[in-house]
This record gives sequence, structure tokens and C-alpha cells, in this order.
Amino acid sequence: MAQSEEVPSTEGDAEERRLIDRSAAGDQEAFRQLVLRYHRLVINVAFRALGEVALAEDVAQDVFVKVYKALPAYRHDKPFKHWLHRVAANTVTDSLRRRRPVVSLDGLDQPLVSAGSDPQDIAARHDLQRA
Repeated sequence: MAQSEEVPSTEGDAEERRLIDRSAAGDQEAFRQLVLRYHRLVINVAFRALGEVALAEDVAQDVFVKVYKALPAYRHDKPFKHWLHRVAANTVTDSLRRRRPVVSLDGLDQPLVSAGSDPQDIAARHDLQRA
């Protein structure tokens, strides 16, 4: 059976549950099977947000490391695919936060607000400039 081919839900659900349980117990082959099943989903989530294949692949690797570590705590009351998607989306968000440029204020020639400035005067000047 091809990897992307859907199996009937009860049979597929039972097989997926076995793979999850075996992976949680440390079975690397079972985890490899989960990765093969869901790699495309994770790559797609990451690529849509990041726009670069290499970055998406890096994030996918991070996702599967997190999933492997968290599998013992996974509860079967929610679909694994949805849980995995949430882990992927959160990992993408973390990646975007890390990539956000930091703006240094050290290079400013003058302070943003002088020490003796009255906030109401500043607001009034700002309003005049916008008008």
C-alpha cells in the first residue's frame, strides 16, 4: 500500500495507535513509520509560513524531535494528525520569533524623549504634526 494512500479509518486508526504506542515505548522503527506518514503534512505547514524549503525541513526535524519526546504524554482522545499539526504550527511560530530582527537603539543620535519633556506636550506636538 502506498504511503499517501488512505486506509479505512478503523483499520488506519488502530494501526496508527499501535505505531504511536510503540513509538512512545521507544520503538524507532514505529516512529520512522509515523514520520513517513506525516512528513509531507509537517513540511507543508512549515513551508507555508516560512517560504523556504531548507527552513521548512529544519523546522520539520525540530517538530519530529518534539513529537518523539512528547509521545509518552500523548492522549488518544484527539486525532494524532491534529495534535501533530498543532505541534508543527507552534514550532513554526517559535522559529519565526527567533528569526525576527532585533533593532538596536544604541545608534540613535538623540533620545526619543528628552528628560524634561511633558507627556502632554509631546502628545500635542505629535497631533500637530499629523494634522
